[in-house]
Amino acid sequence: MGAVTFLTIILVTLLGHRSSALEFEECASAPQLGVYVASSSNCSKYIYCAGPGSFEAECLDGHYYDEKLERCLDRKLVSRCRDPVGITTKSPSMVKKPAQKAEPLAITLRLLPNAGPCYPYMVCYEGAGLAKACTPAHLVSCNRMQTRENIINCQEGVYGFMPHPRNCAYFYYCSSGSKLVHRCHLNYTWHYERRSCVQQSERMCYSEQLRLIRNKIGKANRT
Repeated sequence: MGAVTFLTIILVTLLGHRSSALEFEECASAPQLGVYVASSSNCSKYIYCAGPGSFEAECLDGHYYDEKLERCLDRKLVSRCRDPVGITTKSPSMVKKPAQKAEPLAITLRLLPNAGPCYPYMVCYEGAGLAKACTPAHLVSCNRMQTRENIINCQEGVYGFMPHPRNCAYFYYCSSGSKLVHRCHLNYTWHYERRSCVQQSERMCYSEQLRLIRNKIGKANRT
């Protein structure tokens, strides 16, 4: 009984610290919880407003957040941050940051440094994605590093990306037994080894590889 009480005190303390640390002025004008808003101080940043679970994220280098489209775009296409004389102004923090090499439409699993009983994470799709958070019961799964192995079966306790078995333009995100389907942008396909959307010229479809394997097995059985 004493151990349970002690654990409860720890969780309440951590949750309280998280609530006080995550407050954004931009969220005060948000129409509802669970929406993304642009940062008022940095064009490349955006905020997910979810009360105590709110957090700030940043687009890839050279991209700004477009609040109307709710996604990161090339900074030249974002009108609210366009300089009238054609010179793009970067914030000091952005100038100091080295340019990061990233593939177009890269999809990543990002751990966010928030206080709490278990670190929340975000599935990022073109700079804006789905906010997720593990419960204390999933603490082990939450802290475990994601392997590079392809997930084929979406089972309980499994978190990660899965290729679509029939259509190369689609892919799944598996969250402990629940599959959420996503689609790559037009003329992009899901590369099942890189686990990201790539151009047609770089395609590597899981469905095509699966078909080749089945054909080989069929030929072997006939001989």
